[in-house]
Amino acid sequence: MIGEYLREFTLEIYLVNSGLKQSSDLDSIMEKYSGLFDERSVADSLLNVRDVNSRNMARILFKGHMNYVARHIVRELHNVELRTQATVLGRRIPFRSIIPMIMSENDRGVRNRLYEARLEALRNNINPLLEELWNRRARTVRRFGFSNYLHACSFVNGVDYSALRHLVMPILDSTDRTYYDKMDELLIIRGGISLQDANRADVMWALSGAGLAPGKMDVVALLERIAGSMGLSLRGITVDHEHREGKTPRAFVAPVDPPDDVRLVVRPHGGLGDVTSALHELGHALHYAHMDRGLPPQSRWVGDRGLTEAFAFLFEHVALEPLFAETVLKVRDLDEYLYVAYLAYLHLVRRYTAKLLYEVRAHKGIPIGALGRLYRSTLESALYYSIAEEEALADVDECLYTGDYLRAWIFEAMMRSFLRRRFGDDWFLNREAGKFLVDIWRRGFSIDLDAALREMGFKSLDVTPLIEQFSILARL
Repeated sequence: MIGEYLREFTLEIYLVNSGLKQSSDLDSIMEKYSGLFDERSVADSLLNVRDVNSRNMARILFKGHMNYVARHIVRELHNVELRTQATVLGRRIPFRSIIPMIMSENDRGVRNRLYEARLEALRNNINPLLEELWNRRARTVRRFGFSNYLHACSFVNGVDYSALRHLVMPILDSTDRTYYDKMDELLIIRGGISLQDANRADVMWALSGAGLAPGKMDVVALLERIAGSMGLSLRGITVDHEHREGKTPRAFVAPVDPPDDVRLVVRPHGGLGDVTSALHELGHALHYAHMDRGLPPQSRWVGDRGLTEAFAFLFEHVALEPLFAETVLKVRDLDEYLYVAYLAYLHLVRRYTAKLLYEVRAHKGIPIGALGRLYRSTLESALYYSIAEEEALADVDECLYTGDYLRAWIFEAMMRSFLRRRFGDDWFLNREAGKFLVDIWRRGFSIDLDAALREMGFKSLDVTPLIEQFSILARL
């Protein structure tokens, strides 16, 4: 029954977010399987967390219950996002198309109009629903004895996000001067804009990598080449790279029935982002597609999010390898390419570090009316450009996923150093490295990030390898 629910739910997520369906039927699926995650079943699963598999089951039931009680809000949120359009310079633009357009728009005036149209859509159409969802989640977790949403997510995910906040703080301190100088330099060179005068639209455009990589690549051929060089098969993986109006701009993987049916979804718009997002999702897809099909459902669909994200970042960061950039992407200026790619990476890590600081405080029960100011001040202190308060709710991922991205970046940097030592600098061309990863992947989510980390000889997460990667920017 759990497997059938996860299969149907994931397929619906894929159909809606890929633009193949214009409205969501997630609430009817939740209704069909509501018996799985009634309050008593969820409470029992939370009380019986003893190991990785029992925690995975608790994750499924807890998340299912949270989705069920908020199903009408989530359905309306999906539908509003699909219906909402903005008018910019006489053109009607779907809400989900605004960010890709910003990233490719060289005219700052047009970029700002597009960004303001996004903020207006958030204010008028989307934020009221996000506020309702935020309040519903806060009320629901208290019924299970949790003091707040942070407490609930920390227990269910098995991660102390408050402690993680202290672990990642050195990232901001250690990279502050490099980030400020290089980001200011890039914005001035590309658009004549100083960092302190910039907004998020300016930064998204400047870091898009337009012109650094081929405009439109054959995504399927690229993924086949990377996987093949490590002796890895794409069997079970379907790559959806078609353009559709309702398709979300954010690439994703839908594990409809791992390992046999894994959907990798991208929306190419040109530039370096196409390459990195496709490689990122390849890491997810390979993880799911190499799982042992005999594993129970709770070890194939759901588990430690930091673990699967680490594999995704491992493949995404193949694009940072000079050999890959020169031979596969055929970049014209390697130094310029690495400069923008590493700066984009550093910006993302700093942004998510600031987001974690914000979310840990926000989920402790701060009044919703104060979140905009907290969001703006926290992110501006780390990024040094203008932040819009309207994005305070839209920029929050479910159940502290921000923290799991950070855990993944830290582990990925450690894992990459391990692979280099064991298989050489060209590990991403090494079939033995592929076999090593498959041996971990086949166990699915029956292991967590900490177990995988120990298998590589590490004792605990260490931010040093992550921070050290960015020293290359001083030489570029």
